[in-house]
Amino acid sequence: MAGLKTHAKMGGNPIFISTIPSEEWNRRVRRYAENWPLEVTAEDGSGWRHPWHHQIRWSQQPGRFECNILGGFVNEDEVEVRLDPLELPWESFLRIDESGEEFPARPAAWLSEDPWIPISAEKWTTSTALPPFFGENIRLEPGQQVRSVDVVLVIPKPFLTAQLAEENGTTVLQFDIRPAEGNPSLSIRSAFVPAESSTPTVEQLVGGFTDSAYEERHLSTIYLVSPGSAGPESAPDARWTPHVKHRIFYDVNFDVDQDITAIPEQQLVWNNTGLAGGIGDGIAQTILDQISTTLTEAQAYLNQSRITGHLWTV
Repeated sequence: MAGLKTHAKMGGNPIFISTIPSEEWNRRVRRYAENWPLEVTAEDGSGWRHPWHHQIRWSQQPGRFECNILGGFVNEDEVEVRLDPLELPWESFLRIDESGEEFPARPAAWLSEDPWIPISAEKWTTSTALPPFFGENIRLEPGQQVRSVDVVLVIPKPFLTAQLAEENGTTVLQFDIRPAEGNPSLSIRSAFVPAESSTPTVEQLVGGFTDSAYEERHLSTIYLVSPGSAGPESAPDARWTPHVKHRIFYDVNFDVDQDITAIPEQQLVWNNTGLAGGIGDGIAQTILDQISTTLTEAQAYLNQSRITGHLWTV
């Protein structure tokens, strides 16, 4: 019986036990039996790289650090990174050429195609203190510098749109849910700043409000430590030592959570607001006074409506 709770006594104290349905128990037993190892061997793991593992190298030409990331997957989908054509791996070039599509100005390489991702000099941020990642046993010498960039995993998701529109002499607030567009991708930034949700303003409702079409996750931080005394303006070169703080170690699954109060069928309607022909030019204060209550209600709908995502692994 699902959810049944029983109890036994040990030393006079009851012990509550939660049971599971027999079908679920049998499923777990079958899965355990199917995955029982037939043979176990030990191998040297020094060369093993987990998904999303980074390798950092200095490229003398054109004089920059580059990052290679072992291809992880999101829902078994390839993760891409946009590069200049001359930076494209040969496998990426062949894939795009064989697709018959027009070659883009910034083509996408898949991580499984082993690209080296350039880190431009302006991306690095400067610090004179070691972050906690380095622990207590490492100290910077006077004048040493630390630079860092963040690598961000960007995942497309469905998104919500809302806009005021004129229909048959009445003004309605129209909602729509747009499907996710594009593939998961990587972005290298000076610093990862988590997006904050906010209530749309009246101006956004009038001009057309669009929720975020992406979910972002902090994949890693790449640090460079200078070899000795270095000024704040010193450019990193081959003498600097790279370190990586990985934050995700497995292929991931991405699920979307839709908490939608403002579904497309729900439209807030009011009459004779005088918005026709003037939506793009702003709203007069007198009109704002007349519809402020309804706009507040519309904002509340959108504030309660979120399309968010979460990552999980097996």
